Amino acid sequence: MNLVIKIINSILAKAIYHRQLKDFLEEMESQFSDLILHNKVRLLSRGNVLQRFALCLSEIKTFLNEKSIDYPELEEDKWLQKFNFMVDTTMKLNELNLKLQGKGNTAYVFFEEVVCFEKKLLLFKNLKQYRDETNATIDTSYFSIALKNMKDGFAERFEQFKTNKRPYGH
Repeated sequence: MNLVIKIINSILAKAIYHRQLKDFLEEMESQFSDLILHNKVRLLSRGNVLQRFALCLSEIKTFLNEKSIDYPELEEDKWLQKFNFMVDTTMKLNELNLKLQGKGNTAYVFFEEVVCFEKKLLLFKNLKQYRDETNATIDTSYFSIALKNMKDGFAERFEQFKTNKRPYGH
């Protein structure tokens, strides 16, 4: 996340680079015409920043190369795998966060959303797309440990719901 913020800030901090990037994204008919600036105050901002960066990554790399700005991590397979994994997990966390903010939800609904979230953690759209495009061998041990830690964290936080779960309020 730090590298992504550093790259975005380096582009957005210089008005000429920012304007040139916007023009370049439009010229390339990119899905987006600008980057999102990360706001540490808003949790949902992180996922949106990462997702936008991922969707514009090819164009960003080309733009940086044209400006002779070098970020070697953007070419490193291991970093790109971790980046795409982070994009996938933060987007899933954002989705869960929004669902848990819904009004009128019962504790049972919250519990079901968390259970569904745990199952969705096994689906990694961005990481799969990266693997398909590059034929990279995925370091499953790193991601397995990260997922286990996340799942254990959720299990610990929601243990009370699991032990008190009663169908239909009985």
